[in-house]
Amino acid sequence: PYPALPPMRITGTTWSTSDYSLAGAMMTTITDDLEDLTGVDEGILVLRVAPATPAATSGLRGGDVIVRVNGEPCEDVRDLQRAVQRTSSRGGRSVALIVQRKKKGEQAITLQW
Repeated sequence: PYPALPPMRITGTTWSTSDYSLAGAMMTTITDDLEDLTGVDEGILVLRVAPATPAATSGLRGGDVIVRVNGEPCEDVRDLQRAVQRTSSRGGRSVALIVQRKKKGEQAITLQW
């Protein structure tokens, strides 16, 4: 339903949408290599956000690092997947995120899908 996101290269590694894609955003778990790039040791790096998608409308940006989901620490994409599944099973269509954004610190975002 949303535009396909092309693979992206960071520090010599190629990611594809198989890492995790939600509401038009492509994401991956922070690894040691990505820790050096982001300055954050745990969380989910937002690789890309397709324009005109729920992720873009919610304010999520490429380069954001998701550190909390629905008030709970977020160590990897599985934490976000579980939060989305729990929310969806209750008929919900959004999760509350805290993202670390370069030069702006932590930002609260409600991601809807």
